[in-house]
Amino acid sequence: MKRRTGTCPALILLVLSLSQHFITKTESRNQFLQSNVGVDFNYARYDLGELSDISGYLAGLHFDFYFKKPKSALAGIYFDGTWDAGPMCSQYDCCNCSDIRSDIRDYITSFHLGYNATTCDETRIFSPFLGLGFYFLSKALKPCIIRYNYFNLYVPLGFELQWDVKDDFAVGLNATYRLDAYTRLKPETPCIALCDKLKIKRSHGFKVELPLMWQHTLCKRANVQTKVIPFFDWNKFGATKEKTCYCIPFPIPEIKRWYIGIKVLLGFKF
Repeated sequence: MKRRTGTCPALILLVLSLSQHFITKTESRNQFLQSNVGVDFNYARYDLGELSDISGYLAGLHFDFYFKKPKSALAGIYFDGTWDAGPMCSQYDCCNCSDIRSDIRDYITSFHLGYNATTCDETRIFSPFLGLGFYFLSKALKPCIIRYNYFNLYVPLGFELQWDVKDDFAVGLNATYRLDAYTRLKPETPCIALCDKLKIKRSHGFKVELPLMWQHTLCKRANVQTKVIPFFDWNKFGATKEKTCYCIPFPIPEIKRWYIGIKVLLGFKF
């Protein structure tokens, strides 16, 4: 009888402990809304066709807000805005004493809609998605030569993969391909009068991210997440051979750009 009396409290404590662990884990998984804000910093390189490549560093802000429920829908909005964080310089191939400087403004926003497929224990999540996005890139060659303003409407196609290694740590892989839907170019130069936005050849790009996520519990209904996300982003804007208002040919070569950088985000999950 003494042995049984001593065993019962131990079993009760074990059951209560397991129940509390299960409830906490379930409540954490019932947090389907999340918002992240933070900064990103990257090395950028631009291939300008006939001119030498321009390279330097960009810095900016990131914001997103999305709904993500296991075995259900995924819906979210995302925004990244970056600009030059220092001198971005290049040299003419034919004249090593003359520098070209560039002023960069890069803004991209998108809406994603997809589905979250999970394993039975919900520790692995695979989320394919598509959506609609808008990309604005403004690149100026200085001193006061020309500014290229690109307006790109695109369809993002991709997936998000997340693996919960521990209760408070997860890793992931995100990949997005930007399919061109509509792109126009508006050059600004004091030398040539242009009547309207120019049509250019099809543009496209892709982005790959490797997020590392740490989760910190605030209360039963809210968690704080810290994310460190290395990324690679490539994009190409097509060439054009349009004419000015005075029917003068105005050829512009295609422009390619590479970004290699890192994001640091603070998120709230509720």
